[in-house]
This record gives sequence, C-alpha cells and structure tokens, in this order.
Amino acid sequence: PKWQYDNLFSSLRFFFTNTASRIVGSYKLMKSNIQLDTLQTISNFSIVDGQLLVEFITESGYPNINFIPAGVSFMHLHAANTNNGQETSLYYEIYKRTTGGTETLIGTSDLTEPLTLTSSETVCDVSLTATTLNYSDLIVLKVYGHVVGTGSAPDIALYVGDGTTSRLQIPSFVNDAQNFIPYSKYGRRGEIIKNHLH
Repeated sequence: PKWQYDNLFSSLRFFFTNTASRIVGSYKLMKSNIQLDTLQTISNFSIVDGQLLVEFITESGYPNINFIPAGVSFMHLHAANTNNGQETSLYYEIYKRTTGGTETLIGTSDLTEPLTLTSSETVCDVSLTATTLNYSDLIVLKVYGHVVGTGSAPDIALYVGDGTTSRLQIPSFVNDAQNFIPYSKYGRRGEIIKNHLH
C-alpha cells in the first residue's frame, strides 16, 4: 500500500474541513486525505485578541499511534482579514484527546505573518517534545487570532478544501504511517504526497 508522507522528514498530515465532527459537534473534522471538494469558508466577525476561531479534530481511529517523536509540527492555513481591520496573525494549540474527552496540551505555535485582505497561505509551527499517546487518542487543533494595533475589529476568514491543502502536520516515525487507510482506486485516500503541497 501507499501512504501520505513528507519526503524531507516523516510526518502525518491532516487536512482541514468545514464538516462537523460526530465526536464533538462544535469541532470540525481533520481528515487524512486531501480535500478536493468545494472551497469552504469558516468566518469569524469582529474578533478580539486571543479569540478561538475554530477547533479541528481527527476522525475516529486516527492517527492510531502511541507515540509522537520530538520534531516540528506545522499548520498551513489559507486565511484573510476580509475587512482590513486591526492587524491579525494566527497561532494554534495542539492537543491529544482521550476517548473520555480529556484534552492535554502538547504544544503552542508561534505566530503567522499578519493576514492580508485577500486569501493567502499562512504558516506557523511549534517544536514538540516526544509525546506518548493511547492508540485510541485523537489529535485536536485549536486556531486563535492574535490582534494588535488600532482600527476596526477584524473579520477573519479561514479557507479549506478546493486545493487549498490547508492542513496540520505532525512528526511521525515512518512505520506509524502503516496505520493509515490504504490507497483507493480513486487515488484520494492515502496517496503519496512528496512535498508538492505549498
């Protein structure tokens, strides 16, 4: 079988959707396959500094690993400050979540570059220490706005799907990827990705 991986260092990738999770209805799903559906917008209006913008969670059964090695986690997310309000950057927190719903923070990222009036890819990262998990644990990502300066309260749009490749990457050993769903005849689940995502 073939698996999603990064050819510079081993990582697992989870692509953001605007689909509500069946596990936690207020969370959006992160899926292991690239989202090629219609562009979706997650909107937040008149935000303030430190405001939670969206929470993502992996699908049930993912990532099915018991260890995250020390390494760098990245978030790639297309976003815009659609009313050209106060200067706004993004950052994220990453958690492991048990089947009982307990979430444990494992890292907080640095800031993205300030958002612009039109959609552009933002990137931020955090160096994770080695972390143990239960095989049943899920990964949760929480995205926040960092607002500074003067002006009107910013309206922030986050874009997922339609080739945006908006996603989370976490470090992984190569053999962890064996827990992912194999390549399908449609080439959309578990296909090899070789650093062609921007």
